Amino acid sequence: MMKQYFVMLLLLSITFGQIENYTGISTANESNPAWLINDYTSDFQNLGIEMNNGKGDFGLMYEPDKIFDINYIAKGEKQLFKNGIFSGFVAFHQQQLGHKMWVHNRNPYLGFPFLLADSSIGDMKLNGIHWQLGYSHKLLDDKLFLGSQLFYNVDEEIKDIFPKPIIKHRDMALSLGAGYKFNQYLQSGINYTYFDFQEQAKTSKYSQDQDKTPLIFKIRGLDNPIIFRGETSEERKQTFIGHNLKVDTKITDVIAKEITLLGEFETGEIEAVDGGSYPINQGTMDATKLAFFVDARFPLIGKSEIKFCTFGENRKYNADHPDLNIEVFEFKKEQLGGGLELIFPLNDHITFTPKAFGSSQFLKREDKFNGVLDYFPSTSFGGSLGIELVNYSKINQNMSVGYSTTKIGDSEIFAENTGWYYNEITAVEEIYYGTDSYTYWIDYHLNFQFKENRFVIFDIKYQSWNPVDNDYFDDYKDLSVGLKFEIRK
Repeated sequence: MMKQYFVMLLLLSITFGQIENYTGISTANESNPAWLINDYTSDFQNLGIEMNNGKGDFGLMYEPDKIFDINYIAKGEKQLFKNGIFSGFVAFHQQQLGHKMWVHNRNPYLGFPFLLADSSIGDMKLNGIHWQLGYSHKLLDDKLFLGSQLFYNVDEEIKDIFPKPIIKHRDMALSLGAGYKFNQYLQSGINYTYFDFQEQAKTSKYSQDQDKTPLIFKIRGLDNPIIFRGETSEERKQTFIGHNLKVDTKITDVIAKEITLLGEFETGEIEAVDGGSYPINQGTMDATKLAFFVDARFPLIGKSEIKFCTFGENRKYNADHPDLNIEVFEFKKEQLGGGLELIFPLNDHITFTPKAFGSSQFLKREDKFNGVLDYFPSTSFGGSLGIELVNYSKINQNMSVGYSTTKIGDSEIFAENTGWYYNEITAVEEIYYGTDSYTYWIDYHLNFQFKENRFVIFDIKYQSWNPVDNDYFDDYKDLSVGLKFEIRK
């Protein structure tokens, strides 16, 4: 799981997947399962390993300084019937987080303000397993497509120092999809997902023999947490239940070579309760999301093409106080952007793909109970250059390098009568959100056929996020590596 940086918005990627966004698990396939059989080419099985290693302090207060993440994955597709295919994967997941501060929650910057923390700072280790099963079927002379997909994850995260909180996750998502091909030019689909993400945290019971009494923090916004001494064990359960609806349309050889349209609506509720057998409400939040994506490919001279894309996203979360019947917190993010890509084949083996992109976005956090307001607008611009090499002695390769810059606009920060928590935590977060930055990356992909229907697939990507004119932060660097062995039939 990579750090969820605000500056990563400059990569211009809208996450049309609630699993990755809310859990950090990136291996799940979250497209419309009805189209699995439409995209099917042959049975395959592969075994692989994916690793991610990040280090640096250009991040938010509750994010770790080091991350080592590894997934061992087995996946495949198989045609069970003439008109039906089965797909799925299973993955064993390990993670090490270095210098994790205070907060127990898996994703403290999701927008949910009701967090549980203790006074310790240390390393955390996670072990878990997640899997996904899907089935797709076509009917009515290959006109109607139906599909379903089930994702499930269980893991356990343990901190290595007292009070040694143990955090357990149970995540599931069920998707039902349908698609219809009207003719050779038009197809459209719809996909509904029900998701239920659960997080349960426990701290160790205090003992006089330990000669230690940790401080427990119940955070309810951007200032003034509830503080008490943890002389007994503490337990919190957080659930996020919601519904997601996506609509997709593809138009072929009408105006453009291909036009893809995606729209998404999501709604859900997050709730936190303490006390185990005798639950006490600690706060609730309503979450909504709207997003769209448009991609169009137009032919140019010869075999060259130009691709245009535009996208937008609106996330809004509103939280209510656990005891008072009032709204105490609002979190909002918006983004609008687009890009251009030139696909230029030099010959049958070499293709160049230069890209340019830009976006405008803002983040707003308003703690209405404590009187704190943060507003950070920004603009991002960047580009990349890619090269693809195909059919060289059964080797296909592509590589790209890129650079982006993010400029923070006229920020607004309003805070009065603030306490120690604001000065220690929220004020540093505001420095981060208000910092101009730039990032660069290089990635490489190799697909090597070493025997008939036998392939080795290798991926590597290096990224660096860097603040501009800021003495408070250094950079953050990340290296991702993947290796797969695949058999196709």
